[in-house]
Amino acid sequence: MCNLVAAAEAAQVNWPLEIAKMVVPCAVVLLGLWVWHRQKRSEPRYYINQKRLDGLMKAWSLLAYITEVENPKAVMLWEKDANGTSFYIRPKMAREYMDKLVEMFYEGGYGLLLGGEVKELLYEYRGLLYGVLLKDKSEQGKDERIKIQNDELVKRMKEIYSELNEELRKKLKEIER
Repeated sequence: MCNLVAAAEAAQVNWPLEIAKMVVPCAVVLLGLWVWHRQKRSEPRYYINQKRLDGLMKAWSLLAYITEVENPKAVMLWEKDANGTSFYIRPKMAREYMDKLVEMFYEGGYGLLLGGEVKELLYEYRGLLYGVLLKDKSEQGKDERIKIQNDELVKRMKEIYSELNEELRKKLKEIER
């Protein structure tokens, strides 16, 4: 036994080096576990943000229906004449908007991830359209459009479009960060 102690003293062990040989691999393993944990924790956020982005893009596509700019999907049309501007609702496009809204929110599952303000605005517009369709149900049989007499209704529909456009852009910027 005395020979072992004497041999160890004669070899002059470098204790700091021996300790470092044991500690460094442990530190590397712990660092690797920490990096792996952070990566795994961020994956669900990535997928949720991707789903939110998809939902925002779907909601953005609904703006084609409610925009003031005349296009094949536009719900609202207008005509200028000597008496001023007349606004019309196209019932076919209004129903298509409502169908797409339900499809996006429930079938696509995007209603869970969009902000409350976006949902409220989309459904407020839907409610306004539904009210016009119900009110003029008897008159829409022959004409493919319904004249809107209420200027406040037209004003609110335009405001909803502006607010929704702004809110969607704000939500998209949040996801970018």
